[in-house]
Amino acid sequence: MASFGLNSNAQLGCGNIESHGLPIFTRGSACFDGQELMMVAAGEEHSAGVSRRGDLWTWGNAMYGRLGTNFSTESSVETSEMAAERRRELDMIMTSYPNPQVHAPWPVRIPSSVFRDSPVIMATCGEYFTLALTQAGGVWQCGSCYPYRTIAQTQTVQASAVFQQVDFPALFDPVTQRNTKIVMIASGHRHMMALDETGVLWMWGKNMCGELGLGLNASREVSEPTAIPPAVFDGLGVKSMDGGMHYSMIVTTNDNLWGCGMGARGGLGIETTEYVLVPTWVGGANEFGGYGVRMVACGNGHTLIVTHENKAWSCGSGDSFALGLPEPGENYNRLTLIPNHDDFRNENIVMAAAGHKHSLVVKESGAVYTWGGSLTIPGSFPPRKILPLGHSAAHTIGDVPVLFPRLLVVSFTMHNTTQTQILPMPLRCGMWHRRCWLNMNQNEALAFAMITHMRLGQDAATSDFSSEHVHCTLIDAMQFQPKFAHGLLALLGLHFRGLDM
Repeated sequence: MASFGLNSNAQLGCGNIESHGLPIFTRGSACFDGQELMMVAAGEEHSAGVSRRGDLWTWGNAMYGRLGTNFSTESSVETSEMAAERRRELDMIMTSYPNPQVHAPWPVRIPSSVFRDSPVIMATCGEYFTLALTQAGGVWQCGSCYPYRTIAQTQTVQASAVFQQVDFPALFDPVTQRNTKIVMIASGHRHMMALDETGVLWMWGKNMCGELGLGLNASREVSEPTAIPPAVFDGLGVKSMDGGMHYSMIVTTNDNLWGCGMGARGGLGIETTEYVLVPTWVGGANEFGGYGVRMVACGNGHTLIVTHENKAWSCGSGDSFALGLPEPGENYNRLTLIPNHDDFRNENIVMAAAGHKHSLVVKESGAVYTWGGSLTIPGSFPPRKILPLGHSAAHTIGDVPVLFPRLLVVSFTMHNTTQTQILPMPLRCGMWHRRCWLNMNQNEALAFAMITHMRLGQDAATSDFSSEHVHCTLIDAMQFQPKFAHGLLALLGLHFRGLDM
């Protein structure tokens, strides 16, 4: 796991509360019980990860119970009634305001028994809560959407310091005599979203600005999942969704984009400053260069989408400089194609992520680009700022925003008997790029590199190269010898995806 940015509440999972402008690496062998991490999710002051084995890990600020970690002391002699009372008291302490801050500086595993021994396949984090989706199709929630409550008020709302299963009573199908599974979860600032296998979208949590899309008569606090009728989407099913601060964006099965909630900052991509109380159509292929929407990502007040053309679009608040558009600082209330800039070409984009004041896209090759504004480190005096973008000081000036997508480059230090070299290298992420095979088959990759590159022999000056650098050398060699590169990639079981950055 590579993490960078604010860390005032240990949300980077690196064992301390020091903020980091450059990527730091947390390896599975050190922190995740030797397991390979498959996905991560970030909230405001906490994070979560899911391993290949289906374990859930959480770290950061435990206030309001958002980590789902049982901090109370269990006793071997307590009865079930005593254990229930202990958990109730823990809920009241951890989810009420005020309460003492408790941090988990390293990832903590949530036992699988918590989820009835069903592996976790997805996690998402809001401001004060965490959601987990299991292989059985169940949704589990800890923390609260309703902070700043007294202990008495906490008992009247849905809040828990340990994971509790979310009840979807209407999912039971009397015809098939089984429950419809939830297949995807997402979250906004203080609201939650779940998608079932029939394409119906369920919403609950805070509803300050219509972000739940439940209409004029909906409560401002919805404690139980409530379905949005498919008729709202012209009878179509939903295939993905994401939430920002007081707004939601939804992609339907015909690759059209819909939005609801706060319209003032432009994050909905429609020309309105009003609250949009039901999902409203934003656009389809005609609005996005002839291609439908593949995915959407919501930040604090800005939105990113990726189309089936593999290009990124953005809209929303310009005060974070996270749009990557020609007029930095200006709000864009219509989704706009991000232009090419310097070494960034808006093509071959496979995914996007939106943070508080920054943005990130990943290309097909695994290359990562970030851009956006700075964040003030809480509690620092005098006030200090950090660019949560992962770029070195050589590429940034103080806390000046990075206005356009910039390649994320990390440095590897190589030591040998004569010199020490710092080697810059693009950070690659995801399981789709070519190095995936190399990382998962290191012995074969190293053997192949040694055979084909005599410079890397045991007695060579470069024998101290890290595995990562050997892999890069191998890939670079393939780039410059295209006559045999394709055949070698095929022989190694790799699918050639181009050499773009």
